[in-house]
Amino acid sequence: MITSIEFVKELCKLAKETVQAEKELEEEIKEKSPKAALTELFLELKTDKAPAVVERIVHDIDAIVRGG
Repeated sequence: MITSIEFVKELCKLAKETVQAEKELEEEIKEKSPKAALTELFLELKTDKAPAVVERIVHDIDAIVRGG
């Protein structure tokens, strides 16, 4: 079972990769989805046991990355 800290570390790693991908395809990604990419990744990986604080962190990171 993955711990909350490991989960957040993995999400941060994915966030860095996602930011790079967004830089390369920024306009295309924005047109395809109203959600930020990290949020989409989180929703795909989320389990019933994922702490609510992790979801809030993901939202905050996406808000910063999106500049809003």
